Amino acid sequence: MKITNTGKQKDCLLITVEGRMDAVTTPEFEQTLGGWIDEGEIRFIVDFTGLDYISSAGLRGILTSVKRLKAEGGELFLLPCTVQSKRYLKFPDSAPLSRSMNQ
Repeated sequence: MKITNTGKQKDCLLITVEGRMDAVTTPEFEQTLGGWIDEGEIRFIVDFTGLDYISSAGLRGILTSVKRLKAEGGELFLLPCTVQSKRYLKFPDSAPLSRSMNQ
């Protein structure tokens, strides 16, 4: 998995995630995002268009990050991903995600 900080979009840090997000790579996502949160970033746009695969561990990593951001008063916005991964990223309204940028 490759995680790239592509700069700021208004007051959000824009991040791209490429490759596979699974039990092996998800800790890297959580640590990387956590590092930016520790540096004071609390609003993120995460672009999953380059994500080929996401497992339940990857979903857990996203939700864990969202919970931490909510506790800090932050938000996480998701950009659309590939057809293969998108079917796993349809959350019910009760899910703790802030919102999706494609809504």
